[in-house]
Amino acid sequence: MLVNKAFKFRIYPAPEQEKILSQQFGASRFVYNYFLRQRIDYYAAHKGDKKQGLNYHDTAKRLTQLKQQPGYEWLTEANSQALQAALRNLDTAYRNFFENRAEFPKFKSKRNKQSFHVPQHFYLDVYRARAQTAVLARGSRIIWYDFTYDHPS
Repeated sequence: MLVNKAFKFRIYPAPEQEKILSQQFGASRFVYNYFLRQRIDYYAAHKGDKKQGLNYHDTAKRLTQLKQQPGYEWLTEANSQALQAALRNLDTAYRNFFENRAEFPKFKSKRNKQSFHVPQHFYLDVYRARAQTAVLARGSRIIWYDFTYDHPS
């Protein structure tokens, strides 16, 4: 039987690492908010049409196009998988809303809890006290040696 486990960690990044993390938080938040606005506007413009809304695949294509537009090149510096995870989170929020499990998705604010997902390229070996490594952007690797770990009992 396959068992999936998830852990949350509190990290204590160095100042340089904080800068990289804040850029990643900002990029993920921007993508979520930008495409939430895109979905709202698309629905308003196509209310009576056969296709009334955007889905994950539509927004993922638009994200690729957005990265190539002038003024949005900074999005290429962020981890692309984390940006795609922000789109997945938005899609899940929409599905939960339309299935009456949640309220309509809200815009993210930098004043609230900051988080992003890195689906791959994350290494952690707590039991052997090895450093965790996350590749967050092209050429930027973050290594944390100091962390807290609450072992589940």
